[in-house]
Amino acid sequence: MTYCPVCKQDFDSNYCPTCGQRKTSKKVSFNTFASDLFNNIYALDKSIFSNLKLLLTKPGLIINSYIDGYRNYYASPGKLFIVASLLVAITFKFTESSFFAVKVDVENSSIAGQFLFLFIFILLLSWTSYLTYYLKWKKNFTEHVVITVYNTSLWTILFLPLVIIDRYLLSGSNYSSLFVILYVLVIVIWNNRVFPIGVASKRVGYIILNLALIILMVLLFDRIAEVNN
Repeated sequence: MTYCPVCKQDFDSNYCPTCGQRKTSKKVSFNTFASDLFNNIYALDKSIFSNLKLLLTKPGLIINSYIDGYRNYYASPGKLFIVASLLVAITFKFTESSFFAVKVDVENSSIAGQFLFLFIFILLLSWTSYLTYYLKWKKNFTEHVVITVYNTSLWTILFLPLVIIDRYLLSGSNYSSLFVILYVLVIVIWNNRVFPIGVASKRVGYIILNLALIILMVLLFDRIAEVNN
């Protein structure tokens, strides 16, 4: 019999029947450590890739699963956001901490400024999404934050190659503004795909309403900034 230190029960197999903890009689060696490290990295890459693919093709499935309480099979929004943030930080080393020419400095730290910008951006899109869809689907604000974090993480990762291209191949052109508009648009569209809207015209109407609210909020913030200055 083997004693499980996790759930405090005895068992006579290689796995605890209660918590699934694996028991091996092998001592830790360098090969064990290297193998576990490689397997975990490979599993992470495979998991992230499969989740990004699913978010791209069926965003409603993975996001609504998380919102409805099924949270162990698919990657959490926090996990995807951390991966996206790490990739953004790496990309900033090659692009002078700029995201399509959008650059924010916070106490001489442009990278910190970019993450502050991303945080505000997520809150803005979450709030406008909440205003757009609440009356019909009654999802609370936190659920809209989850939706936006998932889709912002997805499209931030997918747009990073364009950030590098914009920095080195299209520098000085007007493509940066176009990329930013496209970036916002696809996130809004993917947020829209989470909701079961059967009629195409209604789906387009919700997208237009969401975009109009974003523009209104941006103009409002700009006006407040002008008054404060």
